[in-house]
Parts: sequence; structure tokens; C-alpha cells
Amino acid sequence: MFKNFDIAVDTTKGVRNRAITVNTNDLQTIKFTITITQSGEPVFLKGSTVRLAIKKPDEKTVFQDCTILDGRNGKCEIILDKQAYIVPGLHLVEAMIYYSPDRISVTSMFSYTAVKEILEEGASESTNEFQSINQAMADVEGIVVDLQNKGTGIDTQAQSDLEAQPVQLSETAKGGISCKILGMIQNDISKAVSNFGLLSQAILENKKVLVDGVYYISPLASPVETFNLLVSITGSTVDAELKLTGNDGVTYFKVFSNTNIYIKRVKITNYEEAVKIIFSFDERAYISKFHALENEFCGNMRLVEFSGDMNANPTEVKFGIKEFVFSDNCTFNNKNSFIKLSNVPGDKFSLERNTVRNFNYTFFNNSITNESPYNSEFLKEIKSLVIKDNNVVCDDSWYGATSSGSYYCFSLFEGDTVVYEGNHVEGLKATGSIALYDVYFSCRDLKYTNNTWKNNICFFSGKTNNVLLKSKDGPEGEIIRHYEGNRFIIEKEFVERLGKNLADAWIDFISLTSYAKEYRIINNYIDVYELRFSESSLDCDSWIIEHNTFKAQIMKNTVLAYRSKPGINYTNKQNSLSYNKIISQEGLITLVRGWDYSSMTNLFPLILIEGNTVNGPINYVMYTVSADRVVLKDNSIHAIRQSNAVDYSAGLAYGLDSKINEFISTNNVFNSYRYFYQPRNTRGFQKTTEEHLFMKLPIAENDGIILKTDAKENKILRYFVEYDILLKTGWQRFDFTFDYGYDSTLDKNFVEFKDTNDALVRYVLTAGSIGDGDGKKIKINNNNNTVSGIQVQFTNNAANKSIWVTNMGSEKLTVKQKINTIILY
Repeated sequence: MFKNFDIAVDTTKGVRNRAITVNTNDLQTIKFTITITQSGEPVFLKGSTVRLAIKKPDEKTVFQDCTILDGRNGKCEIILDKQAYIVPGLHLVEAMIYYSPDRISVTSMFSYTAVKEILEEGASESTNEFQSINQAMADVEGIVVDLQNKGTGIDTQAQSDLEAQPVQLSETAKGGISCKILGMIQNDISKAVSNFGLLSQAILENKKVLVDGVYYISPLASPVETFNLLVSITGSTVDAELKLTGNDGVTYFKVFSNTNIYIKRVKITNYEEAVKIIFSFDERAYISKFHALENEFCGNMRLVEFSGDMNANPTEVKFGIKEFVFSDNCTFNNKNSFIKLSNVPGDKFSLERNTVRNFNYTFFNNSITNESPYNSEFLKEIKSLVIKDNNVVCDDSWYGATSSGSYYCFSLFEGDTVVYEGNHVEGLKATGSIALYDVYFSCRDLKYTNNTWKNNICFFSGKTNNVLLKSKDGPEGEIIRHYEGNRFIIEKEFVERLGKNLADAWIDFISLTSYAKEYRIINNYIDVYELRFSESSLDCDSWIIEHNTFKAQIMKNTVLAYRSKPGINYTNKQNSLSYNKIISQEGLITLVRGWDYSSMTNLFPLILIEGNTVNGPINYVMYTVSADRVVLKDNSIHAIRQSNAVDYSAGLAYGLDSKINEFISTNNVFNSYRYFYQPRNTRGFQKTTEEHLFMKLPIAENDGIILKTDAKENKILRYFVEYDILLKTGWQRFDFTFDYGYDSTLDKNFVEFKDTNDALVRYVLTAGSIGDGDGKKIKINNNNNTVSGIQVQFTNNAANKSIWVTNMGSEKLTVKQKINTIILY
């Protein structure tokens, strides 16, 4: 005889199925009958192969093919192999439809729970208990024989004995007492108060409660207070359910110290609008363990509420939850913060393999009150959060409430370390003013890896806090962030399907308000409608932004916006923007911009911009960049015309209001719809080796080197500048040379070159005033016979001290530029 389970999945949206529980001791009896749809319509399966991918609790994956029953109506079935449920715990399943080797469609996910067989659990606990089990089984067999001998005339007492024995057997095997034995009445709302009185009395007597059916429970006049207790509530039947009823805000249990809590395999529902609070903690409570495993929570409730004493030093006063585990649960349609903690120390908080469908505010919260005098102590004593493999989805019709509370996110946590891995958060949205994120972490060390962030948008037109990477705070100078292998998606179709304005679908890339040690943003995929990078500098010792894909219709601001400060040891640090793909159609971005707060006395050792491919409206590749060494190599920059036809000038600017001791540029290609200019390449005593290739520049534009007037080093640099310009008439090749130095007697910088009469001339660079030689032409060396009016001119006016190329013409196609310097003395 088979255990049959009907399951529905869809290729475009999630589908809710009833909770499925199987036993690890089943053998070839578990059958799934699966109906596959696409947007609610049956998928045509004829000629295809349907295969289930089953992820087991031990992280291993089983693949098993289905048998197609009705290909026209998307129906197939499967009898699970033993390997598909041999490991106890939650199993996650996707159906994959193979039409051909290169054409595969994947459905929404469903899950089932495998539980360990009772006899195996009981036998491992006690020899005497195994003897009791054998005796109980013998009693059952005796009653069955007696009934068989009497035919169909069932003796009332025998029937009662037969029903009681499995219950007693379950109690013996699991060490608990059933709700039925306690005297609780099933499916009767009028018994809700008395039911909870019986249940709470058993708990106060340290009995483990086994839920063996559907029971209404309503709290007493005041919450049941727990001291020095084990609160253990476990489902013992497949229909185990506690239905909550009562007034708004009622609390079932008030938890004090030395109370451990276990809730397992129970469905807890609240079909009333009034919120119910199951466990409320005293502000100085301390418990070792809170475990909620394999449960289903449906409706408006709060599982835990614990506001720790913010005025108690957690390094001196013992309170909190040592180990909090919330795993393999399902929650549905909760309108309040489900797990609401604040100022709660603990060694480990864990949320793993849960399914969350529709919630408000913060699903899991453990924050620190800003006014606490022990903020830094709480950050250290709230030690660890692990959030892994959770599936969090809000339906299109579900919008986050903004009437109270400041945040709408799956988790808000302040503590020491966070591991956030393999989670899927989708469809969080609001129309009112609220801060909206997938998660919000303030911690020392964060590993955020292999997650999916999808369509989490605040549509409020005046929003200020809707961010992809939201982990802005932590202990100053110790913050470490690692974002790798994640997907961040906002679908234009999703915004339009909801009837919202695309102009309100923008998202900020990052938020950082504290001084950080290291940010690593690696191998992430970002595809959104409008992406806003940083408008101002971000304070971090080292930025590594590598191998990412950034795609958006609109992009704005600066991709890597760094800051240098006095008093920080930047030895062996670097900022790297490398091997990224950046694609946009509108907006205007700068790739790297620096803000120097050290008066250029404390420089980063290295700024690396390497191997990037950029296609979109680009303002500057570099702007106000200060570093001991800058390497720009192997980049392909294509500055396109914006779709709204706003003209702009793309540029490779560096050295402006900044200091670079050595600049190396090789094998870069710059391509522009209009022109790609260099009027802001400020030069001082900068050692440089550069080679630039500017492609397809159809409009005349001058190219300049701005000369610093405040570089005071007793040395002279010689600049060698070479140009190859492709005109319709062929290549025009020329070069020129000039020296740049400092006159300590005059306390001024100067430039020296040969003019067109071959005379060696020197001109002083006086800031803010017109100097000698303004407009003077510099001698150039032509390397071919092409006739050209190109000239190199020195400017020494009040606003500009520069050497620039003019009269390049309006038909130039390609410009190659090389600049090298040597120190003369």
C-alpha cells in the first residue's frame, strides 16, 4: 500500500502544498503525484523527461526520474527511492523538465520532512524502555486476536484498549504525555482555556507534551510563568496542531531563568486578526536552549519577544539565550515581527532551511538599543548568527506594513559575526516610507554568499533606505565584509505587473557609515532597473570589487568611492576594481573616485583598475585619485550616447586635487560616441608609464596636461609624449618633450621646453595669475610626411597652466598616446 501525496508546482511562481512527513523506515511506499503548471496552465510533458532534484539535510543531492502519467495535463508520478528520505530532516525539491540537453525548465520548490522511526530512537535510550515497547506491542497483538475471534462485534472495552495502546506506546517511546491523556478536548473552541490550563500544568510539572490532534488553546488571565523548567511540545501525529484564540496581544508563557524550550513538528495557527504572543521573556531571563524545529506557523503571531536589560553590562550580568535554533519550519501570513529580540546576548542564533511566506516588519530581530551604555559590550556578547538556505517569498498582493516600525526585512541583527548563505528573499515591497532590505546587519564580520535577492522594493517616491548591501555598522576599524556569488535582481516586468512607477524602482548599491577594515565584493550578479552607487566616500582600508556583473537601465555615481585619512596604516593595502562587467543605458558613472582627508600625506599603496569591460554613459574613469601607485591596464571602456540624448564628455581624469607618485597605464581601449578627453590629467612629480588608445573620436577636441603649481620637491622630471593620430589621410605621428621642476629660490614650479624656433625657454608657474609664455608653441617632431596643422601649445593664464594638443581636426578616427617620465635629478 502506498502513501500517496498530491503535489502542485509551477514554473513561474510559488505554489503552497500541504506539509508532507515521511518516515526513514518507509520502503518503496512513498508516492508523489505531481501536477506541473506554467502560470497556472498545465505544462505539455510529452517527449520530455521530468527529474526531481532533492537536496537532503546533509547537503547531498539525489536525482530521480518521474513517470509521466498524463503528458497533456502536466501530470507525472514518482515512488521515492530510499536515498531520497534516509536522512532525517527537511528535504527541498525542484522538478526539472528536460526538453533537450540545452533546454531545461525548472519549477518552484516544495519540501517534505523525513522523521526518524520511533523504535530506533527509543532503543538507543534505554533497554528497559525497549522491553516496555515489546510488552505494549504484545498487548496490541492480543487485543487484535481477541477481536478477530469475535468477528465484527467489537467489544467497547477492547476497542478503547486498542486505541489507548498506540498512544501509550508513543508516550513510552518518546518520553512524553499526549494531550489526550492530559484530558484536552480536540476541535472544540469552547475548551480553549481549559485545554491550555491542562497543557500548562503538565509543563509546570516538567512533563513533555505530545500533541496528538487538533486542539484550541487560549491563554489564562495572566501568562504562565516558567522557572527551572523544560518546555517541550512535540507533534506525535501528522495532524498535530495548536489553534490559538484570545484577545489582541495576549501572552501564553512568561519565561524566566533556567527554562529550556523545544517545539517540534507542531502546526500552530491563529486564524484570528488579533496577534498572539507565545513566549515573552523577563528582561533578565537566561536560558540555555530555544529550539523550534520542523513546525508550521500560520497567521498573526509572535513566537518570541525578549527585550533584554539595556542598562545591564552583559559581560557582568548573565542573561539572554545561549543557543537559539529555528530550523526546518514553515511560516505563513504573519503581520508582526515573528522573532523579536533586543539586547539579547547569546553564543549562537541560527535560522536554517525555513520557508517563510508573507510577513511584516522584521521576521527575525536581535538589535541593540541605541541608548544602551553598553553598546560595544552587547556587540561582543551577541556572538554569532547563522542564516542558511531559507526561502522567503511575499506574494504580489502582500505589501509590508508601515504603520509602526522602521524596517521591513527578513533579519535585522547587531552582534559579532554573521554567516548568511544560500538564502532566497523575494517580493518584499512597500508603498509607504520604510527602510526596506533583505537583511540589515551591524557586526564585525559578515560572510554573505550565494544568496538570491529579488524584487525587494520600496515604491515610496521619497524613500531614502532601499539598499542591496546593507551592513553599514560595527566596531570601528574592525569591520570585515565578504559578498560573493550572490544574485541581485529587480525585474522591470515585476514593477509593471504591479502597476508601479519605474522611477520609484531605484536601489542603492551599498551603505556604510562606520570605518571598515575590508570589503570584498566578488563574483556577484546585479541586474536591476536603476542602480545608484555611492555619492560620497566610504571609509574602508581596502576595497576589492572583482569579477562582478553590474547591469541596469540607469546607473549613477561612483562604483568605487574610497577615502584616505591621516593616522591609518595602509601598508600592504589596495583598492581594486578589476574584471567587472558594467552595462547601462542612461545615467552617468565614475569608475573610481578618491576623497583625500590626509592632505596627501598618507596615500594608499596601490589603486588597481584592471580588466574591466564598461559599456554605458561614463563620466570619468578616474577622478581625484591619490595613491602611491596607480595601475590602469587591460580595460575596455565604451562611453555610449544616453538614450535620452543628453550629450556629455567622457574622460580619463587623474591627478586633479590629488597626488600619484607612479602611474602605469597599458593596453587600455577608450571608445566614445562623442569624444574621450583628458583635460584634467594633472601632472606634478609623477613617475609615469602610459599608453592609451582612444577609438572613433569624430569631433575635434583638445587634449591637455594640467601642470601643478604647488609641487615642492627638489627634482626635475622630463616628460616624453608621443601621439599617433589616424586621419582619413593616414597616420599623423609626432612627439614632444618638456621638463617640469621646482625652483626653491623662487619657491615656484616651472616648465622648460624648446619652442618652434628651437630655443630653450623656461616659464614660472604662478598660481592664480597670468605668467610669461602664455600661448607659446612647443617644438614637435614629425615622424612621417603627412601634412597636418597639429600644434602643441603652452598655456600660462590665471585659470589654467597646461600643455595641450590643438588643431587635431574634426575627422580623427583613432588616437594613440604614450607618456613617459624620467627623473633628471
